[in-house]
Amino acid sequence: MKYLTERVETEPSRLLLEYWGTLPREKGIPAKADLDVVQMPRPLLPHLFLLEFDYSPFRAVFRLQGTFMTNSLGQSFTGKEIANGLLGHETDRVLQQMERLASSQVPYITKECLVSETGVKLAIEVVHLPLLDEEGKTSHLIGSLTPVQGNPSRFDDLTYSYWAVTDICEIT
Repeated sequence: MKYLTERVETEPSRLLLEYWGTLPREKGIPAKADLDVVQMPRPLLPHLFLLEFDYSPFRAVFRLQGTFMTNSLGQSFTGKEIANGLLGHETDRVLQQMERLASSQVPYITKECLVSETGVKLAIEVVHLPLLDEEGKTSHLIGSLTPVQGNPSRFDDLTYSYWAVTDICEIT
């Protein structure tokens, strides 16, 4: 686990990787049923998100979103499918990466850049970790979204209009 935590820049990312690493692994990957919010480190919770996967065709739907995401992105994605430009021009690329995670069960970290309608930039680190259902199929993704730089002191004018994935690193 030390190798994984050395690859991230932010405390919430490290906390999520450490928590995920403590979960039981009957099939090599933790089960969604083993998640326990009470056991998660409190500083992680505002940065946390949970996606549920459906197959045929592949879909990813936000089931949970921390307050940092709501405040910094200017909207709640809870209940929304990642489709139809939800994440700007990167929507298809992000969805393809999630489908790859669902089939390969290989976690990954991305560096991304958000740009608001007023030109404010926010660089973020995003951790993507698979979770399994009872049959061993990837049913969910748990992740964290944390600013790396450009963290504005006020979030009320930061509805993002542009989203770019600048780097993808699989955790192998």
